[in-house]
Amino acid sequence: MPPAMSSYVISQRVMELSRPKLLHKRYKYPRDPQWKVSNSALNATCSQRVSILAVPKACPPHNYQQHAFPKYVNSDSQFDSRSKQQWSSASMSSKASDRIVQLAKPRTLQPAYEEEESVMRPVSRAALRTVPSPRIIELSQPLARKTITDTWNPFQISLSSQTAIATVRIHELARPKKYFNLLNKF
Repeated sequence: MPPAMSSYVISQRVMELSRPKLLHKRYKYPRDPQWKVSNSALNATCSQRVSILAVPKACPPHNYQQHAFPKYVNSDSQFDSRSKQQWSSASMSSKASDRIVQLAKPRTLQPAYEEEESVMRPVSRAALRTVPSPRIIELSQPLARKTITDTWNPFQISLSSQTAIATVRIHELARPKKYFNLLNKF
């Protein structure tokens, strides 16, 4: 351990910050789950309205299997007897209006719509016969990169950087920063 760590003195501010936060003076601690029930609560009776509201709703029993299977339709646009649902005669004999029939038709493509060209399309004869210019051939070649051989030393400093002179601003930036001793300030 460095000697500076063993001789460290804690400031008054750090001591203040290390103390736990006090609870608000109006804070009530959680009460015990078991408490005494008053006599009035023990002898209370509910009104007729509360008794009615306390009765649970009567729900019809659900047959979830009937929802799991699709309803079958005949070619006459009437539901098959296998659909298990009863339809009224009025709903069976009803006819859709012309507007509903028009809205039920799927949308069609616009007359001027052009479909996308496929990714795989034939190459034209003119493109197959073209001769590239020397500039195109030059651009199509990959860049020639210098190969790093065993003789290359990444830590060798070039001669141009050895003879360079640093500006005043570089010297200013190279100086270490000065820090205040914040611990002894309090």
